[in-house]
Order: sequence, then C-alpha cells, then structure tokens
Amino acid sequence: MLILPLSPQPSTNFEFILSSTGQAVSGSGQAAAGQLPKGANEVVAVVPWQVISWHRVTLPPGIGSRLSAVLPNLLEEQLLQDTKDLHCVLAPDAALAIRQGGPVTVAVCAKAWLRQALAPLQAAGIQVQRIVPELSPSVPPELHLLNDNGNLQVLLCQGETVWRLPAQPSVAASVAGALPDSVWAEPSMADQAQRWSHLDPRLQSAEQRCLRAVQSSWDLAQGEWAHNSRVRGQRWLQQTWRVLWHGMAWQSARRGLLALLVVQLVGLNAWAWREQSLIAMQQAELTRMLKDSFPKVSVVVDAPAQMRREVQALQQDAGLPQPQDLDAMLQAVSAHWPDNRIPNNIDYRAGELRMGELTAADLQALSQVPWSALGYQWRSEGQQGILRAEAKR
Repeated sequence: MLILPLSPQPSTNFEFILSSTGQAVSGSGQAAAGQLPKGANEVVAVVPWQVISWHRVTLPPGIGSRLSAVLPNLLEEQLLQDTKDLHCVLAPDAALAIRQGGPVTVAVCAKAWLRQALAPLQAAGIQVQRIVPELSPSVPPELHLLNDNGNLQVLLCQGETVWRLPAQPSVAASVAGALPDSVWAEPSMADQAQRWSHLDPRLQSAEQRCLRAVQSSWDLAQGEWAHNSRVRGQRWLQQTWRVLWHGMAWQSARRGLLALLVVQLVGLNAWAWREQSLIAMQQAELTRMLKDSFPKVSVVVDAPAQMRREVQALQQDAGLPQPQDLDAMLQAVSAHWPDNRIPNNIDYRAGELRMGELTAADLQALSQVPWSALGYQWRSEGQQGILRAEAKR
C-alpha cells in the first residue's frame, strides 16, 4: 500500500508512506510524483485536516436520486463559498438517512484544491483508489495534539465534527464542552498533553496518524473522482483481504483456523499411517498364504498374480477346463448364437476366438450379451467378431 499525505499548499514533492499489511509503516520518504514507488497494490491519498470542514444537515425522507441537487441547498447557509465549487461527501453510515431522512455528517473541501493536489499524480500515471481525511469525527471523542511546523495544533474529534480548539486549554474546554476518552500526541508535543487532559497521551507520529486514517471507512473518491465498478471491486477485495489477514479483530479467527489446519494435517497423517499399516499387514498375509500353499515359490513380487498363475497351472495339470480354452469359448458362443446359425470361419489363437463373415444382425445380437459377467471381452471389426477371455486381476 502506498499512502500519500497531500500538502495543504501546492507542492511538487509528495510525502509517501509504505505499508505491506495496512497495520504498520514499512517505509517512508519524499519524492516527486514521477519518482514515487511503483507496484503498490493500492494507492491512498490523505487529505489534511486544514482543508476539510465538517457540517451537520438533516436530509428529508426519500431523497434518493435527488441527493446531489438537494444537498447544496441544505449546506448553502453553512458555507461561505458557492456549493458548485465544493466537494461534498456524506458519512459512510448515511444510507439509512438517505432512505428515511434524518441528520447526517458531511465532509466538505474545495474542488479546485483537490484537483490541483491530485493533478501531478494523474500526470505521472498514478491511480489513486481511495481519498480519506486525515482526521474524521469519532465516537468516543479523541483529542489530537499535532506539530504544525513547530506550532501546537489541538483538534478534537467528536461524533459529528472535528474541532480546531484554541491554544488555551481553559478556553478550549468551554468551546468543546466534552472531555475526550483518549489523547493522541505527536512525540514532540507529548509534554503539552498534561495541560489538556489528565489522561496519559498515546504517542502517534504523523505517519502513524495517516496509516490510521487509511483504516477508516471514509472515502472522498466520489463524484468526478469516483471509480468504475471494476476498480471498486478490486479495492474491496484488497481491503477485505488486508482486514482478514492482518486485522487485529480477526486475530483469534486466524489462530483458530491455523489450529484447525494443524489438527487436520496431523489427523490425515495419522489416518494415512494407519492405512499403510493395514495394507502392509494384508500384503504380508498374502505373501504368507502364497508360500504356505506353494512352497516352491521362493521370490514373491506380486502375491495375487503369482497365486493365480500357480492355481491355473494346477488346473491345467489336472485337465480342468479354462475360460480361455477353445471348447469353453465355443460353448459360451453357442449358448448365445442367434437362430442356431454357424459362422463361416473360426480362428483361435492364444485365448482369442475370431469369427468371420458375420451379418450385421449377428453382430448386433452378440454385442448385447453380457460377456463381462461371463468372464469375456467382445468386440467387432467389420464383419468379424472377436471374443477374448478377460485377464483376471
């Protein structure tokens, strides 16, 4: 992931932050647009807090497709600029308010500034998938102490807005009217935290603040900066994979899945070992039976096949008929021969009986016989029928 904190003032260089997991910073630096790192699976631009204003409006019920026309009118009294020049984005949880009406938070920034900030990236062929605010409304409230070029900036993120508080804590308390549940401070401003809250500050660098902003559900890439369905689908897959694979909320699930895979692997190996043991026992029993029945067999390679050959040899020595014998095959054919007809020629070689000059009716009738159940294989070649004894396994 490539994170690009946009500068409030026009600049030819871009600060950049690299993160392979979306949870920790893996690298950072500064470069011109054409020299930014390539190959990131997702590029996210972070809009600084200085250029965003936050407003609260009440949507009428069933606004639906009229939202783009009605929203500027609702904001007109709160804004000092023409609403046509402003980029307005509703909060991510505004779907219900759009259908049924109700209060909703709106993020507003100047379109001209956003176009100018993103223009070098577009010229360099860098496609920004998401645009997120550096700070956004928060429940519960959060207090942020930032280092703005050596000056302390205090911002309070509440449920509906982001306040920039006065430099005096006493005045700020009367303006905000709410105590924060957590205090985040850049390392250089940590010593100022005690003046603003009794809570111990949580140190957070500017890079970590941008990384945390990327994890929010806000996305200002709407309107003229919106993407097609393919890009949105790709972005959803990337975010889902990052949350499932690296998110802290899914850590227990990942551990459970890993434990399940380990148990399955151990179980499969145990089952395979048991099956191999049973097969080895069966092979040993077959080998023992072969040697007990035919002591003259000294080397055992394939016990079933060797036992079958030895039994066939005994049957032949005793004069017992075999399925591959000519008389046995003729008897099998005669039992199913149609209309008591006699084939014109017969050829027998090595357990294969060939009968020639058969009619189509003869071939059709003989092909319907269940030869496999009788221990034979049947096939036809032209006007010739071929019967062969199946090799026993």
